Amino acid sequence: RVLGFTRGEVARMLFGEQFVLGVVAIPLGFAIGAAFAGLIVAGLSSELFRMPFSLRGRTFAYSALLLAVAGVMSSVLVRRTLDQLDLVSVLKTRE
Repeated sequence: RVLGFTRGEVARMLFGEQFVLGVVAIPLGFAIGAAFAGLIVAGLSSELFRMPFSLRGRTFAYSALLLAVAGVMSSVLVRRTLDQLDLVSVLKTRE
């Protein structure tokens, strides 16, 4: 905001980046999570005890929905903080 951007432009930049990271992270997280779950099931199986490895689409949908809800909630908090910033005090702070 100090550089002359409007609140909407700053929000679009922040939320656009968050959206792109989420879109990239979801399939990557699904692949890594499925591989890790398969390794755990394989590592815990023995001659006496075996667990079936089962993944459902509902599990992936639930985790993607949870990520979307968390992203929206954090976006609302960031936007509220962004709207309440006092530009003069921001300029006076030292890093």
